[in-house]
Amino acid sequence: MDNNINFTGTFLIKRPSIEVKQALSEVLGSRKIIYEKFKGGRDVLYVVRDSADKNVANVIQKNHLSFKYYPDLNTGSGFDVNHPDKAAEIIKNAGKNFTTKIEKVLSRLEALQPKKKVKDNPIDRVLGALSFEAEEFESRYKGGYTSLFDQKGHLRIRISPTSKNGFNFVTVFPKYNDEKVLRYAIDSNGQIAWTYGPNSQQFQKSFTEAVEYNKMSKKMD
Repeated sequence: MDNNINFTGTFLIKRPSIEVKQALSEVLGSRKIIYEKFKGGRDVLYVVRDSADKNVANVIQKNHLSFKYYPDLNTGSGFDVNHPDKAAEIIKNAGKNFTTKIEKVLSRLEALQPKKKVKDNPIDRVLGALSFEAEEFESRYKGGYTSLFDQKGHLRIRISPTSKNGFNFVTVFPKYNDEKVLRYAIDSNGQIAWTYGPNSQQFQKSFTEAVEYNKMSKKMD
C-alpha cells in the first residue's frame, strides 16, 4: 500500500446493512480501505482518504448508524489491507481516542474544511458536491440538460440547468446493475440540499421545471 496517500480518518461501523455498504461504496469510490467482518464479526472498518470523511458521516447520519470515529488514524498508523490482524491491533492501541457522536464528527470536519470560493460553473459545483473529478467525464448538452459519460461511454450523471431558485437537479447512474440510481438537489453553494427517493415524482417535476425555466430565460435574452 502507498503510504504517501493521505488517509484522513477511520470509521468502525457497527453491523452495516447491504444497503449501507452500497451507499458507502457509491460515495467513496476508490477512496478507502475496507476491512469486512472486522475481528471476525459483522462490523466493518473504513479507512478513508481525500477528505471523504464527510461523505461517510453523511451516510451515518442519514441511516442513524452506530459507529466509532478515529480522527487520528491514517496510513502512518500502519494500516495494510493485506494484514487485517494489524488493523485490529491499531484500533486497540488507539484506546479511547474516538467519538461515537455524529454531531462531533460533523463539527470537527466543518472546522477543518478550507473555505473555498463557490464555483460559477454549475457542472463544477455538482461534481464538487459529489466528490467527482471533471477529468473523468465527457460532457454532452442535449435536450436542455447536460449528460456526463465515463471513459467507456456509459452515462453516469445527468444535470439539469440551474433552476429559478438556484438549484441543479442531478441523477447519478451506477457503474453496476446491482447499485441504485441516486438523485440530488445541489444548491448554489455547491452543497447537497436534498436527496430523493428512487421514484420521486417531485425530483422529476423539479428537473423538468429547471429545463423549461432555462429555455424561457434564453428566449428572453
